[in-house]
Amino acid sequence: MKGEALEVALEGLRRFPDEDPVLYYNVGAVFYEMGWREDTIEVLKKGIEKFPEDEEMKMFLREIEDELDDSDSDGKNPFLGALLLMLLLYKRMRKK
Repeated sequence: MKGEALEVALEGLRRFPDEDPVLYYNVGAVFYEMGWREDTIEVLKKGIEKFPEDEEMKMFLREIEDELDDSDSDGKNPFLGALLLMLLLYKRMRKK
């Protein structure tokens, strides 16, 4: 299912790169869940370039970068996944 989620997320980002920062969150979330931390950072940086006012995306990027900088980290942070989910839900509720 992660493969399908990745396809859908990437297609949305390809088709509508300037319309909604949630598209960058979606791709970043899938990359993060796949364990692709560097790719997660790259897509979030692109999202921040497109949406520089998005403080939640900046916070998520900082968390990912901090996780990579932590030499004691095993590369897994369940709290970071929960944070991402909360940010996505917040963004969706804010739009309604």
